[in-house]
Amino acid sequence: MGSFPTPTYVFNHELVVTAFGYWPSFHDSEVISLLMDRRKILFDTVHNARIELVVHAFEMSAQVDEKGYFVLNKHHLVHFEFETVDEVRLQGFNHQNALMSLVFEELPRDAAGNHSFKVGLNDAFGIGGEFTSSEGRVLSVIPCDYEGNPRSGTELSPSSG
Repeated sequence: MGSFPTPTYVFNHELVVTAFGYWPSFHDSEVISLLMDRRKILFDTVHNARIELVVHAFEMSAQVDEKGYFVLNKHHLVHFEFETVDEVRLQGFNHQNALMSLVFEELPRDAAGNHSFKVGLNDAFGIGGEFTSSEGRVLSVIPCDYEGNPRSGTELSPSSG
């Protein structure tokens, strides 16, 4: 369902662009896993709230199969990590977690000049919500089958690509 503006402030965004040829909208993608963690120390005794998301993304073509379903191509597991998260409002995590879109919105710098952005999980069924982050990265992009099972030996990661 088209591409969205590439969030160039997300480190390693090029891995997603390489896999798809553009930055996708993540329409009908499924959140496979969600990790919320605060164990990492930023400094002194201040903890870093972070979120990791693994999303099964694909490209919907204009072709229709023999059952009348759109043919889906370019299946990948996209693994995101977001640091210093705040304002977390997520709900509805269940057995499917299909998205209408995954939206990144750069926010104005705060009074101290710090950069942040909003991540919006626009839900179709299951998880939805949003959070803010000061730093995000794509950890890997792994080709997978139509059910989200990884194909070994074909991972795109910062070290491989």
